[in-house]
Amino acid sequence: MFVLAGLLAGCAGEGTAEITGSVDGLSITPTTLYWGGPFINFVSRDLDCDELAWVSKVYEEGEEPPTDFDFTMLQISYSESDVVTGTYDLSGQAPVKAEVVNVTGAALTVFKANEGTLIIDEVVGEEDAVGSFAFTFDDFGTLTGDFAVPWCTNLKSRT
Repeated sequence: MFVLAGLLAGCAGEGTAEITGSVDGLSITPTTLYWGGPFINFVSRDLDCDELAWVSKVYEEGEEPPTDFDFTMLQISYSESDVVTGTYDLSGQAPVKAEVVNVTGAALTVFKANEGTLIIDEVVGEEDAVGSFAFTFDDFGTLTGDFAVPWCTNLKSRT
């Protein structure tokens, strides 16, 4: 299944992402895409950089949703405090994780990638993060994509 590219104006300029695949029938059509701190986020909901204070490294299935609005998001997060260039294998004790987070009503669903590769080709200061990924979410599906995502000052490490 092909998912449409997302374009938007961000804190540092325009971003683009082309994401294909789905996870448990959920496609990611990002209309909000940013990176900052340890995060790269692709959200299927129109939000500004300053509306992302709820982003966290930890989402647990069945807990109270982090927002009072519905969204689907692919979130890539680093165990360290910053997004850095390189190639990352998500299997085992990887320094990077990828999750699809879905909020519908009062329900929070989380799908964690169990294998895959993240390649960050470029990330400089408050410029775009540029890269690609291919993630597998057990038997729930796969997501692949290429991106150039603008920086957002509001994305910071939260537990």
